[in-house]
Amino acid sequence: MINKSRRVVIVGAGGQARVLLSLLRRLGDHEVVGILDRDEAHLGEVIEGVSIIGVFSDLESLEKRRIHYVALALGDNHERFELGCQIITHRLTALTLIHPTALIEPDVRIGAGSVVCAGAILSTGVTVDEGVIINTGAIIDHETRIARYAHIGPGSCVAGRVKVGERTFVGVGSRIIDNIEIGSDSIIGAGSVVIETIPSNVVAYGVPAKIHRHV
Repeated sequence: MINKSRRVVIVGAGGQARVLLSLLRRLGDHEVVGILDRDEAHLGEVIEGVSIIGVFSDLESLEKRRIHYVALALGDNHERFELGCQIITHRLTALTLIHPTALIEPDVRIGAGSVVCAGAILSTGVTVDEGVIINTGAIIDHETRIARYAHIGPGSCVAGRVKVGERTFVGVGSRIIDNIEIGSDSIIGAGSVVIETIPSNVVAYGVPAKIHRHV
């Protein structure tokens, strides 16, 4: 049964919004009352039966409207990070959402505002910091840490004792071998195989992954 006292707004109106809307409905413990988009031109549009009721700057008015919960539906790590900071400033709560089909060991730590999608596997000793997306079917093996606002793409496999830095994106179907460290604000291209340390602020891809440019 939906708890109508736990009203939530989804922040972001792209594909991730549809994923979170579906997940929230499946979990059934929040009432989704609207969506915020970055562009006011989309006000009034409807996504899966839920209207776009405002833009990101409207976060500051949600508490006055007795809306205390938000779900971060933004694939862009930097944008999600910036809005995550605003959510804290405006005394809102970013929901931590875990799909019922995800397999998560009891000792796994998952931070506020993170999302674990359908079919993901998180092994023993894993730490997922706040604002992270573990996308559909991703595997995170033992004692790995995924830092704040990183995004592990669908079907990716991260082996044991890996460190993925803040706001780093790991593309669809990538593989990262054990004991590797990837810095912050980097991008690992889809289908890459990472077999050595990747520093911060770079784009790397390929088999094996090589640095192609700085960002």
